[in-house]
Amino acid sequence: MKIRNLVLSALIAFSTILATLPVFSPRAEAYTPILERISANHVNIVQGNSTKVIVTAFYTDGSTSDITPNVSWKIYTPAVATISDGNLIVGLKEGGTYATATYKGKDSTILVTVDSKSSSTSNNSASTNSSINNSTMKTTNPNSPEITSFYYDKEVKGVSLKFTSYDVLLEKKNNKNEWVLVGKYSNTYSEKNLLPGIYTYRLKHLSGASPEVSVTVPEHFVDMKPDVFGRDEVYKLYMDGIIDGYPDGSFRPYGTITRAEVAKILHPLFHDTESNKRSTFKDIDGHWGFKYIFHLYQIGLIQGVTEDKFDPDGNMTGEQLAVILKRALEGRISLDHTYKSMNASPWAKESLDFVYSARLYDFDMMYLAKKDFGRSEVAYAVAKALQYLNKNKPPGW
Repeated sequence: MKIRNLVLSALIAFSTILATLPVFSPRAEAYTPILERISANHVNIVQGNSTKVIVTAFYTDGSTSDITPNVSWKIYTPAVATISDGNLIVGLKEGGTYATATYKGKDSTILVTVDSKSSSTSNNSASTNSSINNSTMKTTNPNSPEITSFYYDKEVKGVSLKFTSYDVLLEKKNNKNEWVLVGKYSNTYSEKNLLPGIYTYRLKHLSGASPEVSVTVPEHFVDMKPDVFGRDEVYKLYMDGIIDGYPDGSFRPYGTITRAEVAKILHPLFHDTESNKRSTFKDIDGHWGFKYIFHLYQIGLIQGVTEDKFDPDGNMTGEQLAVILKRALEGRISLDHTYKSMNASPWAKESLDFVYSARLYDFDMMYLAKKDFGRSEVAYAVAKALQYLNKNKPPGW
């Protein structure tokens, strides 16, 4: 650690000296920038505080330059953070967002999280590891491969790596901290749909070089902490493109969900042939959820709260969802045993027996079934049902 700090201090001092020298030729600008990289892949600051970041361009001739004054910035949630003086990220309110720097058609994105002033000690600057993780790694053998770029890629919801060499073997650590071969790749590698966490990779080469990097995949939603109920199921549906969060980067797992929103979630999962049955619901004409509601009604999965009322903006209760899921899965699966629910509404009792026996609901969900369900509870049940639709029983059977 002392050596690393010494090296970083020397680099900072050297950069300061270079900054005072006159620039005689913009040689690097004669070459095309192949990528740009911000000095950290995650900035964490306290509300009201700020931190500086540096943006570096990597060119086709192998050179680099500090392009911080020349980039344009985009903050995805301006209420959370803003950019001041070209490279100063200022925390405005508690939450999370992304910041993207763009230069000559290339861009780089980092995660920005802001803690409230009342939070415990926060890191007001980018971590040393984050800075190192976005530097070009040099191996001892000049003919050996190098990992020149590795970062969280929000477009693929995973990670992207770039190498200087072609046809290299790539390994990654599994959850047992063992190295496993990913495969043979040429110059680039991307891994999609990764759950939040730290992913470590290394190259294997005949030269004996094995540069190693770690990439952090942040929470896709700023409020989906590891202890949130249904977190894995939320991410499963998110990766499959079935659900999404809000523009502010949150998922709001404990927020209520409407009957129309549930219809939209279920709509792509069922491709049964529609009947000629006409809807008698008078409150869905002109509603944004009309096509989802109408489709599920025609294939017999949903009904209204009355003969002529669907109540699309009413909140979905656990009992209502149980009835829908029973209709969706009954006849598609066989249960080895049946649980008898207690304290259920008469019209929902058989459905609650079914969903609990099928492990679509846990005990707490059964207990709260008469109440409005939260978004994560609906995601939990739908993800479990999807396993059945894909002919896989939920874990535990």
